[in-house]
Amino acid sequence: MYMMRQSCQTSISCVEVEYLLKAHESCLTTLIENVDMRNDERVTNQCRTFDYEISKIHDVVKDRREIFEKLVYETEASLEFKVKDLRDLISTKVKKLDNYCVSVNKKVDVVASERTRLIEYLTAFNKDYYNDLKDKTEKDVKVFEKIENFLSG
Repeated sequence: MYMMRQSCQTSISCVEVEYLLKAHESCLTTLIENVDMRNDERVTNQCRTFDYEISKIHDVVKDRREIFEKLVYETEASLEFKVKDLRDLISTKVKKLDNYCVSVNKKVDVVASERTRLIEYLTAFNKDYYNDLKDKTEKDVKVFEKIENFLSG
């Protein structure tokens, strides 16, 4: 009987153990499901937070891009205006310089032509003066010879 009792206690124990195991398994399954559900909720909340932060960052980037594009457009317009002013200024200065060069060239041409005329005039004058001087020297030599002949003779 002791064996039977032991066997019965053992089989009750086995049944109890099985029941306890199933209860614990059910409890563990419920806990695991709850943990999984909480993890899913955390992941979902984290995704929402990330989506919200990404949305805010996107809005900030969009605003900054608009500001950047506006600055680029303003800078481009300003540069175009400044380049146009610079071109006009350079064009004006080049025209003035061209006019000055033309004026200087005309003056140089006048000076060169007057110099040429003066040289031609001096050359002609020198020839005439040389010839006149030569003729006078010859006449003076003849006069001095006559005076010497008259005085010596």
